[in-house]
Amino acid sequence: MKNDSDKLDFNFSRSLDFQKDLNLNNFSDTFNILIGKCKNDVLLLRHLKLLLIELYYCWNESEDQFLKVSMSKRGYRANSRYNPNKISSYTIRAVRHLHAEGLIDFFPGFYDSKRRISRLTRIRASEVLREHFNKIRKIPGWKVNHLKREYLLISNKNKELIEYSDNFKTHEIRDIIVCYNDLILKTFFDIPSIEKKFIIRGDNRRVAIADTNSTTDYIFTEAINSSGEFKGSWWNKLDIHSINNFKRHFIINHEKTNHIDLLDFFSIFLSQKFETKINLDLNPNYKGLNVDQKIHLILKGLHSSKADSFYRSINNDKRKIGMDFEILGSNSKDFIDRFIKTNYSISKFFFKGYFVDWSKFVSNVFFELIKQLASAKIPVYLIKEKIFYQSIMEKIVLDKINVILEKALNLKKINIQSQPCYAYDFGDKSFFGRLILSKNKFSARYLKRRQSFNSI
Repeated sequence: MKNDSDKLDFNFSRSLDFQKDLNLNNFSDTFNILIGKCKNDVLLLRHLKLLLIELYYCWNESEDQFLKVSMSKRGYRANSRYNPNKISSYTIRAVRHLHAEGLIDFFPGFYDSKRRISRLTRIRASEVLREHFNKIRKIPGWKVNHLKREYLLISNKNKELIEYSDNFKTHEIRDIIVCYNDLILKTFFDIPSIEKKFIIRGDNRRVAIADTNSTTDYIFTEAINSSGEFKGSWWNKLDIHSINNFKRHFIINHEKTNHIDLLDFFSIFLSQKFETKINLDLNPNYKGLNVDQKIHLILKGLHSSKADSFYRSINNDKRKIGMDFEILGSNSKDFIDRFIKTNYSISKFFFKGYFVDWSKFVSNVFFELIKQLASAKIPVYLIKEKIFYQSIMEKIVLDKINVILEKALNLKKINIQSQPCYAYDFGDKSFFGRLILSKNKFSARYLKRRQSFNSI
């Protein structure tokens, strides 16, 4: 008979966030009840506070989600700039204490040297702790972060965070990202048709939708150079499959929403990179592929140094990008070979290990946009290459984007086209009136989150 843990989805988990505010008043009563005999141990108390806050928000984001914790001292750097609470390996003792007190479900990690796979320890609130959590009044997402939270991050090639020194440039970038996060954390962004608290990606991984899962970081690799990439928020974790399923369903502040797609400029971008005319057949569903899938294939082909690694990579990614059997058929290699022949103007550059920084180009355009919109306090969202905004702000947003793209692509004039998202039942009604009249279009989860967001 299988263990109950075999049925659990340990992939549906998130890492411990060291940058939470430990002085959240709403938790005071709960802390006092739970800490008991530990209240005189200041160091343990600090680590218990972080764990309890994180367990609460992990549970609040989705009851099925786990929290990843390292049970090795190497997993903690108390003096890092990304750790304003100075959380150390003392966390291990705090985890063991919570486990001994029956406050968490504990699933130990492992390392399999033969198969070269590993998993960090997973924890989640036990039934006893969840009863305490049910008594806590929700705290707004924008109030749960430490005042010194870092949104500007630098990682190495292994995706490990590294330290850096401040200068004029880092201060300027940080100010912009802080202002952006202040705005989006106070903005309601969601997908009304989603019934559960999470989205299921093409690879069956789940992404939680929550206020506390909406922090956006600007991440550079190795050094702060020309541009970084936006990561961290729930919408940054979506794959091509889920984005294409829901790109018409996103809405901002329960109002009409539009989006633009920077993929419309991909051919121009490539032509400038390779200093030759690149003609791509980007008809939406030509040969069973949509535009996003085609561009994914092109970028993989350019980045690959060998044909074999390209085919292997596409085969591994096919669920994530939504290339199922109906598209690929029984022989995926034959299908991809036909795609390569059809797009010879760019495929002739395949398998040579070209570095094409398309994602960084997209992030740089978006960074310039939020920089210019900062004073107007207009919320915009980047989801892969698509930028979402409220329809009433279209003229302002498009004017800014046109100027930014003209400069970035060295063009005299462009005319970017926008697409409306799904036409929900909007009108001159009160909020609660809209809920009643539109209940068949909005999921119960969405209505509950929307009402909770408004009431805080």
